Amino acid sequence: MPTYAMINGARIEMRSKERGHNIPHVHAVKNGQSMSIAFNGRVLAGKLKSKKDEEAVVQWVIAHKNLLENEWKEMH
Repeated sequence: MPTYAMINGARIEMRSKERGHNIPHVHAVKNGQSMSIAFNGRVLAGKLKSKKDEEAVVQWVIAHKNLLENEWKEMH
């Protein structure tokens, strides 16, 4: 699974071939916690310990929406 960025220590990754995941999204993982974020910035599941980290990750995803959409199409 590719890692696209490290935001405040949170690894942004995309997983291929997940079952039951129809909405294009990435995962942010930090210190054993994770959240799933749609490319429009909507949090689909989970959370990180810090709201500041969550906000930074969501802003990164929104800013890189086109890149992530292209990667999703290649992986799924």
